Amino acid sequence: MNDHGAVMRRGLLGIALAVAFAIGAKAGPGQSSFCILGVGGSAGACPTPLQFDLSGSVSPKELPKRSIVPVTLRVRGEVSAGKGKNPPALRMATVDIDRNVVIEARGLPVCSFRQLSKNDAATARRLCGSSLVGTGVAHIGSSQEAPIQATLGFFNAGHSHGVTALLIQATLGSRSSAPIVAAIKVSKTAQGRYGWQAVLKVPPILEGDGVVLDFAFKVNRRFEANGRQKSYLAARCPDGRLQSKVETIFARPAGAAIRDTTKMSGTLTRPCMIEG
Repeated sequence: MNDHGAVMRRGLLGIALAVAFAIGAKAGPGQSSFCILGVGGSAGACPTPLQFDLSGSVSPKELPKRSIVPVTLRVRGEVSAGKGKNPPALRMATVDIDRNVVIEARGLPVCSFRQLSKNDAATARRLCGSSLVGTGVAHIGSSQEAPIQATLGFFNAGHSHGVTALLIQATLGSRSSAPIVAAIKVSKTAQGRYGWQAVLKVPPILEGDGVVLDFAFKVNRRFEANGRQKSYLAARCPDGRLQSKVETIFARPAGAAIRDTTKMSGTLTRPCMIEG
């Protein structure tokens, strides 16, 4: 089951990066010469092998300056290394999220790890449909076979002591293996511009031979709790932008010295329009 666990966690990277909606960053001094392309970046614009394109949208485009309103998020991402090579595998990501974005799961029905790991996608959605907050797909590449498509379902796993948990079930279309389930935890923080932090750790895929090539997902869940209408994701736009900070670590590329690192960090921003 660990073989495919990173499929889920890569999808979860999308959730962690979701509030950023756009990305632009470079490796720092002393790190490997990889970079992350921003939205709209073209092939070859990155002067180093690894390319990570991430794009997305949030609606409505206009948001109130002070009050929080429900939002729908759509995100797409692609990782490549050029010349037909598979990129290195993502190992870890830490994301600090703008304090003007709110993740609200209290009052939303909860789905358990057992319910998702013991049932196929159709049964899981029948049992836990009230906990579903998003859906998506990812493609996993390896040296042994053509890319595999994974169907992703994002389920609320509860809120406790300031931590919001999310479970993702992955169903691999070309394999008959049992569903793979992984979790991410998002905690409140207080770091100036940032109000949330998500930490992602990714184990090897396909015994170290698999990597995520691309992903796409949508988060759009409204629900009622204690007589009030709520949204899993909500936001406001007090100053015309939403901002996040990300740090990612990829596996060492073949031939790299042990001391080399593929650590990258940068600030993520997305303009927003102030309503009215």
